[in-house]
Order: sequence, then C-alpha cells, then structure tokens
Amino acid sequence: MRNAKIDRNHNEIVNALRDFGASVTSLANAGNGVPDIVVGYNYKNYLMEIKGPNGTLTPAQIIWHKNWKGTVYVVRTAEEAISILRGDFPI
Repeated sequence: MRNAKIDRNHNEIVNALRDFGASVTSLANAGNGVPDIVVGYNYKNYLMEIKGPNGTLTPAQIIWHKNWKGTVYVVRTAEEAISILRGDFPI
C-alpha cells in the first residue's frame, strides 16, 4: 500500500459528507488514478476525486476517469460534494 497524498480539503469534505448523513470510505491509497473517496447516500454510490482550489487531474486520473464506465465527480469544496448528493451538481 502506498502513502497517499491527500489535498488539504480532504478531511473537511469527508467530515461534511458524514455530517450530512453519508457513509464515506477513502480510496486514496489505491493509486493508479482511482478517485479519492466512495460515498454512499440514499442507497446510491458516488465516486469523488477531491482537488484543491487550483488542483488538476494527474495523467493517471485522466486515464482512469476516461475509462471508467460510470460517473466520477471532481469536487473542491464540501458544498460541491453535498450538492452531488442532493442531485443539483452538474456532471
């Protein structure tokens, strides 16, 4: 298992999602472009890549997102993450 680099806002977003009633599991140690967290809410799963205000996807993340046959969200704030669960965040 690798030692993952997480963005400064990672814990804030995870805590806000949990406070909102979601379950959250970190995938940050998976590497290879896998998103940072998987979120469960209202019996649905959401993959989220957490980035800082000016963060960009790495080459591995771009490839992983492109090849994934589902939705992956890139979030920068707790408000964005929660808006996904509410259904009002654009893909």
